[in-house]
Amino acid sequence: MQNFIPHFIYNQYKENNFEGEFHSITMFMDISGFTPMTEKLMNYGKEGAEVLSDILNNIFKPVVHSIYKRGGFISGFAGDALTAIFPIFHRKGAEDFSYLLKPCFAALAIQKIFEKKGLQKTKFADFDLSVKVGLSGGEVHWGIVGSKQHKTYFFRGDAIDNCAYSEHQCKAGDIVLDSKLLYNHIITKQEIASLSLAMTVKKLNENFYLLKKINKSEEKISLPRLPRITKKVASQFLPEILLTHKPIGEFRDIVSVFVSFIEPDSLSELNEFIGNVLEKLDKFGGYFNSLDFGDKGSNMLIFFGAPVGYEDSIKRSINFIQVLKDEFKDKIRVGITFGIAYAGLVGSKKRCAYTCLGDVVNMSARFMMKAEFGKQENIWISEDIKKKIKDEHKIKDLGVKEFKGKAKPIQVFSLLEQKKKVIVKLFEGETIGRQIEFEKLKEYSQPILNKTGKRFGGVVHIYGEAGIGKSRLLYDIAEELKLKAKTFILQTDGM
Repeated sequence: MQNFIPHFIYNQYKENNFEGEFHSITMFMDISGFTPMTEKLMNYGKEGAEVLSDILNNIFKPVVHSIYKRGGFISGFAGDALTAIFPIFHRKGAEDFSYLLKPCFAALAIQKIFEKKGLQKTKFADFDLSVKVGLSGGEVHWGIVGSKQHKTYFFRGDAIDNCAYSEHQCKAGDIVLDSKLLYNHIITKQEIASLSLAMTVKKLNENFYLLKKINKSEEKISLPRLPRITKKVASQFLPEILLTHKPIGEFRDIVSVFVSFIEPDSLSELNEFIGNVLEKLDKFGGYFNSLDFGDKGSNMLIFFGAPVGYEDSIKRSINFIQVLKDEFKDKIRVGITFGIAYAGLVGSKKRCAYTCLGDVVNMSARFMMKAEFGKQENIWISEDIKKKIKDEHKIKDLGVKEFKGKAKPIQVFSLLEQKKKVIVKLFEGETIGRQIEFEKLKEYSQPILNKTGKRFGGVVHIYGEAGIGKSRLLYDIAEELKLKAKTFILQTDGM
């Protein structure tokens, strides 16, 4: 099973610890050029998805290893970016800078990976990728929150925020450290002179420094042996399908939902809030991707349509958000978009995440950031969403808005309220209304059940929108046939 959660969280959960703080060096790494590459490869369907999956493995595997080799761990992925944490639990002596130099060595290793692999040549086109790395340090607060059936985790604090701010100062290929890392209580005044001999930095301004090189050799390092995360613990944080099936990288239609919320005053209130959200989300069939406290504020990223596709994913997402708005009113602001994204694994065996990549995800974040708390128009939706729900919900046209990375303004709408009560009935029992199809499939399968003569009965092709109804139909057929025939083939589209 893949390491979908940090081993730090795994260990704390097993020890029945749900909150804490520790001192650390923090890193934020962002890849430039990934979104346009993803959008380009979407044009080539399954082959494009396979190429993108190979590039992800080719890039992220050595990046993850460079972090874990030096005592860090990845707290979370954000599309083509990641946050890493290097805990500081003890220091040997006044001139021992290994706790600081190890993250810097990791950043230099990542820099070299992109110098070597930044140009990705494929059968469809060549793609130029570059990296930016920001470093900071300080206290990190962590927590495990949620309901009894479904939990998530977080890492937050100035150290998390500030490494992202350091990355914002970077040009392509840069590594930037902030003054909070170099000249606060992490390093005493007596140590500054010794540190200047250990590394060379260039002052960018009063708050940030460009790392040029480290003036000493790196100690011998190796990948640590991490605890094997058990399915019992992982099932508290992840849907069953990710634990039982290795997801393939693919392009698929998804609804991306970014929810920003006003942070509760205490951990117990946060736990209650997130638990409430997760319980509602599970009923509507959404996937909780991440809980983040960073430069975008307190937010959650949620997907509908991946890793499991249900019918009416747009309506499910809207009804879920409508329920949240009815309960939390002015405490949330939301961006919702619909479109094709790459859905699959990012990372390596040491640490990975199932996520979605593409412009559709980026735009939902930008919608969320422009929506305002306390306004009636605090849920922004795209035109594709509006077309699907206009008969059931009141919608306000917000006009065209300009967004970062977009050459032309984009039409935006706001979800107001339901025109009528919409009841979403989730699948809870046997499939009905498919008896004719079921009987036909049984009829077509008879040749393979015949004890005499040839057993191959051909190929049955089922086409339709993704949904649990079709999955259940195939399951019922398979259960009946698998005990009676050695082989059979069911070919489907839209699963």
